[in-house]
Amino acid sequence: MRKIDKVLRWATACLFRWNWNPIKTCKLADGLFALRIGIVNMFVYTDGNNTIAIDASYKTPGLIDEFKKINIDPLSITHLFLTHSDIDHAGSYGIFKNAQVYLSKEEEQMINGLTARVPGIYSNPKILNTYNLLSDSDEIAAGNINVRAISTPGHTPGSMCYLINGSMLFTGDTLILRKEKIFPFYSCFNMNTEQQKLSIRKLAALENVSAIYTAHTGYSQDFKSAFEQ
Repeated sequence: MRKIDKVLRWATACLFRWNWNPIKTCKLADGLFALRIGIVNMFVYTDGNNTIAIDASYKTPGLIDEFKKINIDPLSITHLFLTHSDIDHAGSYGIFKNAQVYLSKEEEQMINGLTARVPGIYSNPKILNTYNLLSDSDEIAAGNINVRAISTPGHTPGSMCYLINGSMLFTGDTLILRKEKIFPFYSCFNMNTEQQKLSIRKLAALENVSAIYTAHTGYSQDFKSAFEQ
């Protein structure tokens, strides 16, 4: 059986096992937008002068149509922050031609062929653009937008969350929301779920966070309540 057939069977089994609840393409708050392609969200934040993106969704022409809905040109994005390099999070990075691309230093192994996403079956695609590597607690300024990188391994070795302006936390696939409560991401997709649990406890210790935005299961504007358990 071809490798791609194995990947599809594995992914389909996982997808039908769990519920997915991404946000429809819309404005979530002042300057903050969610874009939906299939079962995944990416996010765009702008302060009026600078525009950044969290993740890049699947590789699909349909993403351009979603940008039209929020009246933002992908070419206006100056910084693209990848939570990790899976195809549903990094697939369309190429449309952000004017953006600097950022990802975790530990995630580089997933795009340079050193570590396979699914051993013997699948490796994440390479990122052909020049990219910048981040370490835990690194901070990047995009004009008046401050982005703090938070290393949260588990889903992949280099999974990373991003805290924008000290209050908005974007978690990629580090966790899911179920009935407004935090849980680890679905274990069949994780490379190390026990490590991911430690990463979630690390996030729970953050202070002054107002909202959590996940890639597949919506968002919560009550950080404290979501992490209570």
